[in-house]
Amino acid sequence: EGRISVEIEKDEPLKIELAQFVDAVSNGKKPSPSGEEGEYVLSVAIAAIESYQNGNTVRLNVA
Repeated sequence: EGRISVEIEKDEPLKIELAQFVDAVSNGKKPSPSGEEGEYVLSVAIAAIESYQNGNTVRLNVA
């Protein structure tokens, strides 16, 4: 009594991201995140792994 059940559909996040990318490219829009943003995030992730593995600070060139 007094409760409402709501079913939430769970879509796989990478599937959603890929669909949004395909839609943007197909319709001449800029994908979000952009390629530049993706490259930056990847460089941060690689630097974090490198820092963890060797115990040193890794500096990034941010333009």
